[in-house]
Amino acid sequence: MASPSPVAPSPEEQAFLTWLNGNLPQGVDWQQGALDYIAARLGEENGEVTRRFHLTKPFYSVTGDAPINQQLYEFTREISHFLNVIGLLAVSPQTRFLDVACGSGWWTHFLSKLSLSVVGIDISPDMLALTEERLRLDGIPTPESDSFDRVKLLLHNMEAGPLAAEHHCDVAVLESALHHFVNPIQTLRNIADSLSDDGLIVILELSSDGNGDPNYYEVMERYDTLERPYTRDQLLAILQFAGLAEYQFFYPMNGFFPPTAEVGDRVRDLIVHDPIWNIVIAAKRPGVLAKSLSLGTGFPGIGIVPTTLASPIAAPAAAPTPVAAGVPIEAAMAGVGLKGELQLLKSTSQRIVKKTIAKVLGR
Repeated sequence: MASPSPVAPSPEEQAFLTWLNGNLPQGVDWQQGALDYIAARLGEENGEVTRRFHLTKPFYSVTGDAPINQQLYEFTREISHFLNVIGLLAVSPQTRFLDVACGSGWWTHFLSKLSLSVVGIDISPDMLALTEERLRLDGIPTPESDSFDRVKLLLHNMEAGPLAAEHHCDVAVLESALHHFVNPIQTLRNIADSLSDDGLIVILELSSDGNGDPNYYEVMERYDTLERPYTRDQLLAILQFAGLAEYQFFYPMNGFFPPTAEVGDRVRDLIVHDPIWNIVIAAKRPGVLAKSLSLGTGFPGIGIVPTTLASPIAAPAAAPTPVAAGVPIEAAMAGVGLKGELQLLKSTSQRIVKKTIAKVLGR
């Protein structure tokens, strides 16, 4: 069966993409940057540390003087995301996962350890080589073995087109990945075309507050790798232009909480109003989310109220106003990226921990 032809963008969609990418560094070959990224990182002075990081992610090394629980915040967050996705979905032994832009493959690795079927794809042969190495180090069958039946690693650019029919899956996961694509709308369309009719797309990202981060811009210029999280409004526009049928946003809330009204009020406020996360599950067809998600909540049917995407929203005008009201367009679209994963772990975890603590304490 032939792959679906690319959808020609409407004038509104093209205007939105032009606006979305308008403040990125110009003249950069982002695809080549993605291909060169890991080789550049491994060639640096701390290249061996970077290599260990990718082979053991998300089990980061503990260093420095900060309390260990703060240093491991990124680890607990990512492990919690993994467990929450698996617990929320109605997963069966027949469910086939698609790990989009898998990088060094920790989601592919962990899904395979659960004996689930997974197709890991990435544009970078070097990243796929790291994925294969970490699977082999853990004794998981690799392409060289005779039992390579549940895990497949494919070199593929999802922005350019969907997977061949024989590689189609049921659930696609983009773990901190959607922001790497110049055209996230076509990427989501191609992912949807790589899934079964009842397919789901899971997006796990920190959201942007529209104010930008200097570290992100610095590393985009250093490595030519595209890093720019989206505001909630930007992601909603991307979902709608991509033509997905419905979506449900989620807020991550893990931990022990004393049974007091004050804590309960703060938890409710975070879940309902905090925009720091862009965690969303979208479906190709209406009605799929309620069927596929309610079994995993612990409260069947409660809280799963998907939003139906009826039609694309209007794009910004020729002289756009920023999505976040009152934020200059230069700040709203400022580039974001990694200043080396280890540096980002420290800055990101400290920022989120401080913000979360302050909110829970009502400060």
